Amino acid sequence: MNIRPTTAAELRNTLKELAQRRLADGSDYVHIQRTCLLLSMYLKDSAPASVAKLMPEIVWHYLSDVDIRHKDHAYAVAQTDALLCALGDWEAEELD
Repeated sequence: MNIRPTTAAELRNTLKELAQRRLADGSDYVHIQRTCLLLSMYLKDSAPASVAKLMPEIVWHYLSDVDIRHKDHAYAVAQTDALLCALGDWEAEELD
């Protein structure tokens, strides 16, 4: 998984990979939490403006809410669906 994406397409792919991971397993939860933290730090501090500035707001929430998704399955489903929908819209906007 690429935690240092340099293009919007790479970031979308990374986020889609994260969305496919399940948080039920404790060891996977820790790995996903760490990945989200590192990706968030990269996006805030080092990512090209073309990546971080154009992404949907839901990305920030998704990256910071790993613990909530781990505890609340309904929230996890709703937030993941919202993320995937936003990523699809973002991709469609770039194609226009």
